[in-house]
Amino acid sequence: MNFIRPTSGFAGFPWRTLPAEQTPTRSDQGQSVAYLLAKSLIKRLPESERALLIEHQIHGRPWAEIAKRRNLSEDKVKQDCSRALNKLAKALLECDSKPAKGAAERLVAWLKDMLEHIVSDEGRAHDA
Repeated sequence: MNFIRPTSGFAGFPWRTLPAEQTPTRSDQGQSVAYLLAKSLIKRLPESERALLIEHQIHGRPWAEIAKRRNLSEDKVKQDCSRALNKLAKALLECDSKPAKGAAERLVAWLKDMLEHIVSDEGRAHDA
């Protein structure tokens, strides 16, 4: 997958200290840089991965239901969702040359918390 690479303007950005309940302070039109970058990265996920994240993380569908619909094992569906979240976190962490221990896990938690807002915000942009 070819995610956009953050520009040099993100160098030194404190991704490693990003707590799940707070986004970085630098913003663009009231939206944090992390939010805007995550939004861009989520748009670039393959549709199947993006749909899986939406089904489970936003709509709260059980793993078993998703697996049955996709004709996959429950373990495979869980693994694919985990990989998609980790792929997003890894792309976000590429901005930081020395991410702190646990930064990826914090980003995954933040992405889970923010996914519904990011996706619904994108939907409103399409409706406008």
